[in-house]
Amino acid sequence: MTLSTEGLGVVPDIQTVGKGLNGGYQALSAVLMQQKVVDGLKRGSGAFANGQTFQCHPAAAAAGVAVMSVFEDDNIVAGCAKRGAEVSGKEYCIRVSDGSLSFDKL
Repeated sequence: MTLSTEGLGVVPDIQTVGKGLNGGYQALSAVLMQQKVVDGLKRGSGAFANGQTFQCHPAAAAAGVAVMSVFEDDNIVAGCAKRGAEVSGKEYCIRVSDGSLSFDKL
């Protein structure tokens, strides 16, 4: 998974992610953590006490796997990185017309 913090050289020990994990079809979130955090948990109780309303929901998990497959198959992250490089450091106006999105340089 590629995170927005990577472009800034920031590597968080723990990060929560959600929304885009399954395209908004069902509530789904995740907690990502560095191996050093996992190792610390193992040395302690060995448990990560985490709970939420829709915990262990198979339909949400299946939707998440399907969305991540589309991200990989369609190179979504690479496309975003390319577009980001095109507009980085420039001032743009975002316009929506007839359902299409355009970036106009100011």
